[in-house]
Amino acid sequence: MINEIHKLIRRPSAGWDPVPLDYAKTYSARQFDTLELQLISALEERLGGLKGREVLDLGAGPGQYSIAFSVRGAQVVHFDISQNYQKICQEQAALRGATHLSYRLGYLDDADGILNSQFDLVFNRQCWYYCVNDRAFSKTFFNLMKPGGLAYIETSNSNFGLNRKSHPPLLYHLYQLTGYKALHLHPPSGWVEAYLRKMPIDILDADYSNPEFDRLVFRRKMET
Repeated sequence: MINEIHKLIRRPSAGWDPVPLDYAKTYSARQFDTLELQLISALEERLGGLKGREVLDLGAGPGQYSIAFSVRGAQVVHFDISQNYQKICQEQAALRGATHLSYRLGYLDDADGILNSQFDLVFNRQCWYYCVNDRAFSKTFFNLMKPGGLAYIETSNSNFGLNRKSHPPLLYHLYQLTGYKALHLHPPSGWVEAYLRKMPIDILDADYSNPEFDRLVFRRKMET
C-alpha cells in the first residue's frame, strides 16, 4: 500500500526522478564496464538471431544492454523510471552507433499499459524488486511477451545484503505474508519462478548457483 501511494504522488512523467545525476553517471560507468557479452550471445542464440527482433529492456537503467541488443540489429525499447538514465543511454547510443532504440518512461508495474505492445524478448536485470507486488508484476511481465517469446530475469533475492540489514524484519515478515511491499524488498529465492510457473510457459531454465541471485530464462507458450 505504501508503495502504491508513492506511485500516485511521485510521477516520472511530471519530472520526478529517483536517481540523482551524479549517482547515475558513476553507476553507469561501472555498468558499461561489466556488460556480460556472453549473456547477450546466449539469448541471441535462443532467439535464432537478434536482427529485426523486438526487444524490451524493462528497467533498463543506463541502457548498456539496450545498446548491446541494438547494435546486433534488434529494435529495442529502453524502459526505465529515470530520465537521467534515459539521457545517459541516449548519449552512449550515439557514441556506439546504436540506432534502433526508442525510450519510454514509467514504473515497472505500469509497463504493459504504457507500452501496449508485446516483444520477442523481454529482458529484466537487477530491478524486479522495485515492483509493488511480485504476483501482479509476474502477470504484467508475461503480458509483455509475444506468444513464443523469450524472457530473461535476473533478480537479487532475500539473501542479498542480509549482513547489511537491508530488510527490516517486520516489513519483510508482512511482505512474505501478504505479497505487498513497503520499500523495495527483495523476493525470497525461488518466489519469482513459482509465480511464473503458474503462467502458460513452455520452458523455464533456472540458475540458483549464486545464493544471492535468481536467474531465469523462459518462453511463453504459442497460442493454439
